[in-house]
Amino acid sequence: MYLPFIVLFPMWWSLPADPIYMVIKEKKITVEGNTSLGEFSCEYGIVGKRDTLYLETSGPEHLYEFEIKTEDFRCGNFLLNRDYQKTLKAKEHPTITVRVEHLTSMNSHSMQGMLTLTIAGKTQTMDQVPFKKSMLEGKESLQAAIELHLSTFELEPPTKLGGLIKTDDAMLVSVSLIINE
Repeated sequence: MYLPFIVLFPMWWSLPADPIYMVIKEKKITVEGNTSLGEFSCEYGIVGKRDTLYLETSGPEHLYEFEIKTEDFRCGNFLLNRDYQKTLKAKEHPTITVRVEHLTSMNSHSMQGMLTLTIAGKTQTMDQVPFKKSMLEGKESLQAAIELHLSTFELEPPTKLGGLIKTDDAMLVSVSLIINE
């Protein structure tokens, strides 16, 4: 006679934990800079395309990446739009790639992760970029703000009128991801 033999072992040894994630409902990128005449701001936004941002995980299947058409940035008027596109070499490199990886919680309102930007064919990776949860226009968002230098991407800040109007090399880039946890 055979008796059934059951092996009991803790389930946590064999089953992976469910991934923690956020659903991205909107994306907004803002680039702010200074010229010898004043400040400028260029924005890109997309609504309605949902994506998934994984937390506390790593690996290629858990990275969050999206592309921005350089021509979709809006800087206030067509002259600034054209200068911005020319500076970023939009004809040769029509997209900018944004990648968020290794996002980990620091506390209930802040996270830290790796942010990789590819602009004009050049890539820069920034480790330990702080992201914070906050409200943006009445919506819960995850935001990061970083200072970038055009020279890092081998780009030259534009000048006008024979150098009378100059743009600073440093720019503040804000990444805002509207979330639905």
